[in-house]
Amino acid sequence: MEGCFFCDPEKDRILYTSKYFYVLLGLGPIIEGYVILVARPHIRSMFDMPAEMREAYKQEKQHLQTIINDVYGPSIVTEHGRIQACTTEDEEAHDLMCYHAHQLFFPKNIDLGDLSKEGPFEKVFEGAGLLEMHSSALQDDDEYLLYENSVGNTSVYKVRGKCPRQYLRYLVAYSIGQPELASWQKHSRYDLIKDAKKKYVKYFPPSDVENFSTHQSENTMNKFSTYCRV
Repeated sequence: MEGCFFCDPEKDRILYTSKYFYVLLGLGPIIEGYVILVARPHIRSMFDMPAEMREAYKQEKQHLQTIINDVYGPSIVTEHGRIQACTTEDEEAHDLMCYHAHQLFFPKNIDLGDLSKEGPFEKVFEGAGLLEMHSSALQDDDEYLLYENSVGNTSVYKVRGKCPRQYLRYLVAYSIGQPELASWQKHSRYDLIKDAKKKYVKYFPPSDVENFSTHQSENTMNKFSTYCRV
């Protein structure tokens, strides 16, 4: 998708690529070691993955969490899925990349379990992982927030109303006493990105980053069109 920086990421921040996913060192690391697991197809959320991606997602996610734990210790996972305000008239609220499925991995044991008390959110699932949630828990256009704690317990919240931009990043930043770091635009922190890359690089096999592309063939795009909102 034109204008989506997850479809065309900075290649020097890519740690690893596979058939359906890639791992990216995120801009604005609130905590050193912050990484993003990104779907290569432009699908709107991890919950909307087609069947052929789901097993790969489980394996990639577990592998990434193991590496983070070896390098930095326990981590949490967040996702703001199906963000609905991806329109020009609302560009101040959300980025153009918002319909591109991605999950944030923070190498810190932070409790965001009170999320439902902080805003217009309704908990619709609690269990062992996002893909354990039944499809009936969310309507087709329901926006959601996901929080997975350091031992794998996952909570999903339906968003009722307007959710602030970078809200989950704000909660993480606030929890360590630096709420200003929620904005990756203002606090890119490339020094921490470089430090993390040096520590992570030996854990990932060499990837053909120079030839990396998320652009799919016409047949592949048709296959995923049911799941995409572009």
